[in-house]
Amino acid sequence: MTDDDALRVAEAALLALLARLFAAELDEETVSILAAAEFLPLVEAACPEAAADLARDWTADDLEEAAVEYCRLFVQPGGTAPIAAAWLASVPSDAVNPVASMVRNLVDAGQLELPDSLSSLPHDHLAVLLCIASELRQSDAPVAADFMSEALGSWTPRFAEALEHSATSPVYRLAARWLSSLTTPASTEPQG
Repeated sequence: MTDDDALRVAEAALLALLARLFAAELDEETVSILAAAEFLPLVEAACPEAAADLARDWTADDLEEAAVEYCRLFVQPGGTAPIAAAWLASVPSDAVNPVASMVRNLVDAGQLELPDSLSSLPHDHLAVLLCIASELRQSDAPVAADFMSEALGSWTPRFAEALEHSATSPVYRLAARWLSSLTTPASTEPQG
């Protein structure tokens, strides 16, 4: 495997993990994945306080506290909505959402299939977009860079900044930092 292939696979794995973080509340399995040797160096580099938080044994109360944080951030009105339409100023409420249309076109063309776990989410939900980005990056699809730039780079830098400031959980601050590093316009071009 070349260095470029290894980077592509690593980025795809990180995008998939981020999709998981934004799709649902933290659970024991997600905490274990984040604390695993594969991701721990990335966690420590991006957010040392998250590494310390993940290194301890999580209790049912900790998971409940994380669930409350997830709802406060991503579900309740006034939170940090992980939906492209909430962040795209150029999309009037009665207009077609360009990000959702891009996803619909990829699905309708048979280029990808959304997992059942994401089928109830809007097409412009961050978890859906990150899952697609992961699949495109993993397969080295020619449209991967365009998708990252147009579907994610157009709004996620502002979303990540807002999340970084409003999250009290180190895990969600970590997610904001990873998201920012992967989707800011300068980082959406494939490396190599």
